Amino acid sequence: MPQDDSDATASRKKELRRRVAAHKKAGTTIGEAEVAETMAPPPGAAPPDADEDSADGEEFEVESLTKEQRRGRKAWFLVQWVGYGREHDTWEPEDNVPSDMVRELRAKNREEARAAALEAEMKRREKEKERAAKYAAERAERAASREQDLAAAAERKAAAKAKKDAKFWEVDVGLAQGAAPAGASPKTSTDAARVGSKLPAAGEKRPLEADGADATPPAKALRLDEKTVSKAVRAVLRAAADPLTLTRKEIKATISRKLGVEDWAPWNDTVKQTIAAWAAA
Repeated sequence: MPQDDSDATASRKKELRRRVAAHKKAGTTIGEAEVAETMAPPPGAAPPDADEDSADGEEFEVESLTKEQRRGRKAWFLVQWVGYGREHDTWEPEDNVPSDMVRELRAKNREEARAAALEAEMKRREKEKERAAKYAAERAERAASREQDLAAAAERKAAAKAKKDAKFWEVDVGLAQGAAPAGASPKTSTDAARVGSKLPAAGEKRPLEADGADATPPAKALRLDEKTVSKAVRAVLRAAADPLTLTRKEIKATISRKLGVEDWAPWNDTVKQTIAAWAAA
């Protein structure tokens, strides 16, 4: 059991009691740092002799060691004394404390350090998992957004293509058949009516003119030209699921249903060239 009868130690204890009383009067508690500072021996002071009795014969028994501190090359321990509160704990050198308590404190400190390291590692891994899950969710969200954008772009492209094809059949081809497109100007309607008046109705033949000539209008009466025929061919190819599998006969049959044209002799070369240009593109 360490004993201390030095005047310096007695003075430090007296100062500590004064500070504890001051804290109690103020309604506060003295901190460990202040206790350690008050009870720490001055630099260069010799450690107290644990084998000597104090002047008043009082003995101090170590209850436990709570902390370890390095001072130069020596280890000092914060000692809790039997029968005294924590405010009376003092720092003592390793030579003045039981060696078995030193081993127990160091083993406890190592165990606490390992537990703290394990807890920190678990927290780090948990944060890594959270970051990975967040990144995966953001990546999936971006992928879904890209798919939606691509789908919307494909829909817009298909709508534009359908609108273009409809406009071709309604305006370019419709005028050839004498049908005025919706919202057409008066001049366009008049031109369409004028052209349509020259065409026979479905299943009807034009009467012969007075001079006996066949009144069936030639292909140019349908306002067909190479540009119109080429646009019609491209419209059929665009509307087909697999344009390269269509034959010229099928293309001409489709256009014939739209335009009512039976004589393709003037336009065979135009159809052939348009199909070749489409395939090359």
